[in-house]
Formats: sequence, structure tokens, C-alpha cells
Amino acid sequence: MKYFSEIDWRISPTRGIFRALSSGLKEVKQLLADAQEDYQINYCFEQTENILGIAFVTAQTYITGTLSDVNDIANNGKKVNKDQLLKGYSDKLENSDMTKIELCDAIANYFKHHDEWANWSPTERNRKTISVLIAAGIKETDEYPCDKAASLLWSNNDEDLEPLLDLLTKWREATIRHYVSQSEAK
Repeated sequence: MKYFSEIDWRISPTRGIFRALSSGLKEVKQLLADAQEDYQINYCFEQTENILGIAFVTAQTYITGTLSDVNDIANNGKKVNKDQLLKGYSDKLENSDMTKIELCDAIANYFKHHDEWANWSPTERNRKTISVLIAAGIKETDEYPCDKAASLLWSNNDEDLEPLLDLLTKWREATIRHYVSQSEAK
């Protein structure tokens, strides 16, 4: 039985967004190469952080879409837990029990909401995000957490988001394959 949700309808727009963001990263890299003043260098680092943050939010949207597809495929009346999908079907971070997909999701939450936090004191709303980031080695004192997350997830050369897309699509394929085989076994 083939499921409509097996088709990855999100890959094309996600790839397009990542290509545009990669282009922005290349431009910033050139600006950095030409920078002579501290404020110019700082500007480039801030721009890189923002572009990577937007990439992680795009990745989180892709992750959430995959969760929706899995729930369509599982179709057992009970929703598949997002945490379960984040922990499964993805490679683990080096020297950690945390998956790369968990870090993608957490750094996206950080980027979207960190301006709302007074500090990294856990609250009910940010506790999970903060615990994942700390477990990954990202601290409140890190000046560029998205850049650090990118370096943990792939060999970040500051101009290509293809490795992030590859990470996401491999995770989606493994996840969908698992739930399709479960549904077909019923």
C-alpha cells in the first residue's frame, strides 16, 4: 500500500530556502573577507548567526511536517509523539545520546524565542530547549549558538546548507520507512 504522505512535498521549497540562505552566507563570507574594522567583522558574524537561525527554523518546519506525515501514515487514532521522532531515526551527536534532529529542533526554538528570555534560567516554556542545548555543549555565554550548533551538526563552512538538508531528508526517509512498514504489517 502506498501512502500519499510518503511523497516529500516539503523538499523542494526547503531546498529553495536553503539555497537562498546559502547564497546569503556566501555574500557574508565575502564581506568578512573584505572587513577591516571590528564593527564590520561583528556585523558579519551577526548576519551569519541570523541566516543560520532562519535555516534552523526552516528545518524545524520540515521536521514538524514530517511528524504530520507520520501521523497520517500511522493512522492508528493515537498521535505519534514528536519527542519520539526527534530521538529516533537520526544519527547521534558525537559523544552524546542526543540526536542531530533533536539539536536542530532545539536550536530553532532558541533562535525563535531567546529574545523573550531574561537569561537561561529554565522556565516551563524553555526548559526542554535549554536542557538540549546544554547537553549539546551550547551555553548561555556562547556568542553565536546557531553557528556552534551548525558546527556540531556538519562541517560548517559558513556557505553551504546542503549538509543540513541531507541530514533532514535522511531522517525523514528513515522515519517514513519505519512507519510505512509498521502500517503494512497490520
